[in-house]
Amino acid sequence: MVTVKPLICKELEEEYQTPVERPEPVGSPEAWTGTAACSSRRFRFLPQRGGVSYHEVQRPLSSMFVVIWQFEVAEHNVAGFEAAYGPEGSWAQLFRSSPDYHGTELLRDAYVPGSYLTIDRWASEEAFRAFRKERDKEYEALDRACDALTAKETRVGAYTV
Repeated sequence: MVTVKPLICKELEEEYQTPVERPEPVGSPEAWTGTAACSSRRFRFLPQRGGVSYHEVQRPLSSMFVVIWQFEVAEHNVAGFEAAYGPEGSWAQLFRSSPDYHGTELLRDAYVPGSYLTIDRWASEEAFRAFRKERDKEYEALDRACDALTAKETRVGAYTV
């Protein structure tokens, strides 16, 4: 038996501060990753070299629908783009008209100037589709108004998390 260190995931740290006893991990230390990964359904602390075993917590979270877009933005449009597509921007303001909208993240590529991702979170695919149906005119008008801010726009995907 080994003692497992408490979880480090911020969402769970208050709930799981007490170390627990778990059986020794199976397999060679070379197969262990020594990393932590969070997912919508569980948190798993994978073992590090030195014999710390894994600790898995089942966490029942509701699913979420995520839409991811990739944009290429010319340098002279960066400020306007960030203002429109950021978490407080024009898109987020429109999306907030739905109670099923859960937020937007705007990610700027650290190595490629003018490359961005947006991640829009919704309660479900059905909620997103209902929003699009109800607010299609406003959505399309804003899309046209923002066209000049981007050189290229690509929908990366729509995912259930």
